[in-house]
Amino acid sequence: MSYIDDFIAEAEKDNREGDHTATFQGSETKTWDNGDTTYRCKFTLDDAYNAKVDCDIPARFITEQEAASIKASGDRRKIRGVAGGQRLLKMLTEHYGHKSPAELKPGAQYAVKCVKTRVDPITNKGGFIRVIAFLPKGAGATKAGDPNPADIPF
Repeated sequence: MSYIDDFIAEAEKDNREGDHTATFQGSETKTWDNGDTTYRCKFTLDDAYNAKVDCDIPARFITEQEAASIKASGDRRKIRGVAGGQRLLKMLTEHYGHKSPAELKPGAQYAVKCVKTRVDPITNKGGFIRVIAFLPKGAGATKAGDPNPADIPF
């Protein structure tokens, strides 16, 4: 019954991972104790049945002194967390000209890369989908996910 195994394996593939075209839906802000603001930006993946994804992007680039202070702390989780947000802001600026996530407009489309996070190492289940990169304009959907439901003739 290998065809059943193949069928099940195909059904379990997660078409939300990879490169996609995403539509910005809106954002929420969070202000940290030091006064910095982060935007939780929410998107839908146009080519993956409008799956909902998000990412956290800081309102501004950190200063050279702030970068040095964070590095000197030796806290790897903090360093990686701050670097991830700075990387997203840098890509948003380079590829789309936005200097802040506040410039994102609902309905605007972006090419993004998504991954599944927090996967249980034993079962390989769980997790949620996050945007980890903004790709250059027009680069989304290089991995064809499921077809658009409107394109299915039945």
